[in-house]
Amino acid sequence: MTFKQDLEIGSEFEQRLCKFIQRRYPTATRIGSAFADYDIFIAETGMKVECKYDKKAKDTGNVFIELKSNDNSSGILSSKADYYYIDTGEKLHCITLSKLFECIIINHIKPQTYSVNQGEFEMDMTGCLVPLDKLAPYCIQIVPTLMKMN
Repeated sequence: MTFKQDLEIGSEFEQRLCKFIQRRYPTATRIGSAFADYDIFIAETGMKVECKYDKKAKDTGNVFIELKSNDNSSGILSSKADYYYIDTGEKLHCITLSKLFECIIINHIKPQTYSVNQGEFEMDMTGCLVPLDKLAPYCIQIVPTLMKMN
């Protein structure tokens, strides 16, 4: 899969998640990819949401939580989000940023660095592979996936 395809799938997930959140909070708005601090803003609550789609998680049993990109803080180390919504293609997990950190720390999950090469796009990604069974107890909500694709 190319970087462009990943971006398209991520955008699709953001759209679907925003519609899902709008059922309860009608003013929820996608922020757009030019703004890196979070993906969705909920005006009713002032809450900020980060969206993550990890299609490999349903096969590996782990979700990749990004910490650094090419030695620059990214992912949860730079996020201003209050909530992370992580879709695995089977389930949608909702977790607060603080509970995500707690899960990683309490379960002694060590960061690892991976080289990512998607054609025109190459980088080193550092993050934690968090087992879904370790993540689940920290989640506020787990519901069916929003990304059921053929």
